[in-house]
Amino acid sequence: MFSVTRTIMLPLAALALAAGSLPAEQYGGEFLNIPVGARAYGLGGAFGPLADDASAVYWNPAGLAALARPEIGVTHTELFGGLAVHDFIAAAWPLPRLALGVAWVRLGVDDIPRFSHTVGTPPQGSFGDNENALFASAASARGLALPGGLRAMTLRYGGSLKVIYDKLDDKQATGLGIDAGLQAQLPLGRPGARPSPEASRYGAVTASLVAADIGGTAISWNTVREHQDVRAASVRAGIAYALGIEALRATAT
Repeated sequence: MFSVTRTIMLPLAALALAAGSLPAEQYGGEFLNIPVGARAYGLGGAFGPLADDASAVYWNPAGLAALARPEIGVTHTELFGGLAVHDFIAAAWPLPRLALGVAWVRLGVDDIPRFSHTVGTPPQGSFGDNENALFASAASARGLALPGGLRAMTLRYGGSLKVIYDKLDDKQATGLGIDAGLQAQLPLGRPGARPSPEASRYGAVTASLVAADIGGTAISWNTVREHQDVRAASVRAGIAYALGIEALRATAT
């Protein structure tokens, strides 16, 4: 079942931190930095606290716990005038105490001309470059009572296991990575106020924290020298405010 919600996105601010524990090649797993999903693309990737649909598998696995119904997300993008194709497909579904999701990301370039070492010779056939990643994610949520009569906070937490598979001509590479994420959502309003339409009009603040490629993700090639690319570990933080006025449904990040 698909539903469309009119939402106004107001980019306000984004906070990002990065840390790596392994030396990284410049372009290790670079295709995983391309945004997926129209909402996230429009926000320049500042989507960690807003991820609440099937694309949460990619952006912040904790957001899967916000799903109310099964969802499917698909993105197809042609880059550089059609020279490269970027595809994303994800499926996610909520269970009584858990939410699960899977996703596939691909960046492909076909028909790359193959030239010999002799200058001025015509192309000798062609080859392709295909970069793929498969994600499997799980998330859950729990309510936390805050001291001082504040309204209860919802804490969502989740993790993803991703398998990277690259193929350049006749060479192949594989890697295994782990992502983890948190979302903390706090409804605003008078401390101690009971949930009501009047109280919900103040909206809610959601903070997020995502640790991607924990420990570094090594991508090993089956070349003679057994070359390795390493996707460095990174940490991203964000915050979003959602208005509680139903007629506006605005969100700032």
